[in-house]
Amino acid sequence: MFYLSELEHSLRVPPHLLNLPLEDAIKSVLQNLFLDKVLADLGLCVSVYDIKSVEGGFVLPGDGAATYKVVFRIVVFRPFVGEVIAAKFKESDANGLRLTLGFFEDIYVPAPLIPVPNRCEPDPDIFSFSYYYLFLFDTLRSCLLKKGKSCKTFCVEWSCISL
Repeated sequence: MFYLSELEHSLRVPPHLLNLPLEDAIKSVLQNLFLDKVLADLGLCVSVYDIKSVEGGFVLPGDGAATYKVVFRIVVFRPFVGEVIAAKFKESDANGLRLTLGFFEDIYVPAPLIPVPNRCEPDPDIFSFSYYYLFLFDTLRSCLLKKGKSCKTFCVEWSCISL
């Protein structure tokens, strides 16, 4: 679910941050650039873990900002296929469910993957479905999901859309 990835980036540190210690200034710029963004083939950037090396510090003519070549590690969220995810119900419509982890709200469960029989209530904050409970002689049980209620799902596919 969470991975530590090492990246290298040429970074421009604006003049107003140059009064801070170098590592704090660089970390601030990295957080503004990467946090809460999805990097293709990596995942959702959650946190800057550490800065491994900093090179450079040159200032281009006519620019008051310093440019550094930075190697750093970042924590990314990327569920693997088959992973069980504990989430909270956010909303539903006829096409499926939307779940949230708090920091990530784009978990989508399409209608064909929801146990049948199911029904979408007129209120998007409620969803109900039935399932067979195998340990009690195949009895049919109902489940009512309300907004904010915990549920578990598993990852069938992970993808990000290029813009």
